[in-house]
Amino acid sequence: MLKHDKLSKLLIEYCLEVQEGDRVLICGTSEIKDLLPNILSMVLDKKAYVAFDIKHPELEDIIIFYGSSAQIKFLSSYLSANLTKFNKMINFISDKNLFFRSNQNKEKLQAFYSGKHSYIETYLNHIKEKKLFCTTVLYPTTSYAQYSKMPDSHFKSLYNEYCFLNEENFLLEYRKLEAFNNKIISFLDNIKEIRIKGKKTDLVMEVQGGKWINGSGKINIPDGEVFTAPIKESVNGRIFIDYPIIYNGIEIKELELFFKEGRLIEFKCSNNEAFEKIISIDNGACYLGEIGFGTNHKIHQYIGNIIFDEKMGGTGHIALGSSYPECGKNNVSQIHLDMVFDSNKGKVIYADNQIFLEDRKYYINAGDGSDILGIE
Repeated sequence: MLKHDKLSKLLIEYCLEVQEGDRVLICGTSEIKDLLPNILSMVLDKKAYVAFDIKHPELEDIIIFYGSSAQIKFLSSYLSANLTKFNKMINFISDKNLFFRSNQNKEKLQAFYSGKHSYIETYLNHIKEKKLFCTTVLYPTTSYAQYSKMPDSHFKSLYNEYCFLNEENFLLEYRKLEAFNNKIISFLDNIKEIRIKGKKTDLVMEVQGGKWINGSGKINIPDGEVFTAPIKESVNGRIFIDYPIIYNGIEIKELELFFKEGRLIEFKCSNNEAFEKIISIDNGACYLGEIGFGTNHKIHQYIGNIIFDEKMGGTGHIALGSSYPECGKNNVSQIHLDMVFDSNKGKVIYADNQIFLEDRKYYINAGDGSDILGIE
């Protein structure tokens, strides 16, 4: 059973640190209805203001299917205007059906995502200007359990474990994670070049000058990563993505990417047509917006959900598309497509020509001459 009380306390007291007078927006689908009463009561107890935006994807699909391009884009412009009224936000990813848009018309979907881009720009600019703080939360729905080939009960048990909700002092676990990540960031701050080598893989990129972000429960739940944006034109070589990716209900396997001077120039995968549609959305979709490394020691298996999978301790991930403005490097795109590569599958990650990550172990000087192997 999902531990609603602990999750609510984590979100309100640790993630958002809700204070009197804050204006809090809760976004999600009707799947979060069992959690909402806890969240709302805790926000109100803090003497903060709260509103909620409960989406119904099946109703959005009616607009996408029957609406004109202008009508489709209007939906996101309405959301952008409302966003400016809040200074804190919880965005629940809570899909009822992962494949609900797999048969939508390509041109209609492009209009939808084009309209959504204005919302994303407003959202990212507010975060960059510190007008808005947002925590994005994956909520364990039946759809995610099915995709991971698990019963609901098992998926929710894993969720409790991955989010440290089984721990008596679960807030302390997040502070430990923050300290662990800071050790890795202290090392990476002095690194110019990251290189990933392995089967069908030899990819190099420069990261100097970018800011490494500590993902320890403030940005995502579940969390556990450090990430930055590479220098856009510095990415060269090839990489084989170790796990399938799913994007808007479309699964893509056996993905190989080839880069030259930052741009994706070639790819191979199980569904070339679908992937071509994704990277054709705009020019920025063909450049990397992120390189990151997972640090959550509780997550040790791929389950087919990127918010979990990119946090797997000792794995890495790259993302095509938009970068996070706080990283200091800016690639603009309507998409942000994360893909996981695994140091436990023959890949070795080098930082300025020295081994940084291999067999899910981080090799850095932790201040006492030892290597970091896991969270203390």
